[in-house]
Amino acid sequence: MSNPAAQYENLIQDFCRAARIEGWSEIAASQHMRIGDQLIGLIPDLERGPPTLSVYIELGNPHVDDDAALYARMLQANLSLPRAMHGHYGLHAESKKAVYTFSLGLEEMDGDELAAYLDSQIELSSAAMQEIVRPD
Repeated sequence: MSNPAAQYENLIQDFCRAARIEGWSEIAASQHMRIGDQLIGLIPDLERGPPTLSVYIELGNPHVDDDAALYARMLQANLSLPRAMHGHYGLHAESKKAVYTFSLGLEEMDGDELAAYLDSQIELSSAAMQEIVRPD
């Protein structure tokens, strides 16, 4: 498909159908959705060649006594993530909440594959973040 905006909308529509999420057009327009308590950003970069979809999984506000140590552990985790995780941890520029982010080509997955992949990345990134926040 040669129209990146249409590619993005088709992917979001197909993803929402696969994940049984209503309101695909609102999600496509806002580029965000909630799954449980987590805000998920589905941000297209349509100017890039090829067009990409950046996904941001909000992991909450990791309040701990020593933020510097937490941030160091987040950076260290980026270098040792399990093979099934293809993104990295960071802090959202505006909310300052911890996020896990990864990018995909718009044509890399269909909606069914994106739904399954996002589910796995939410589960893996949330579990790994718990280890980062409360290391043993």
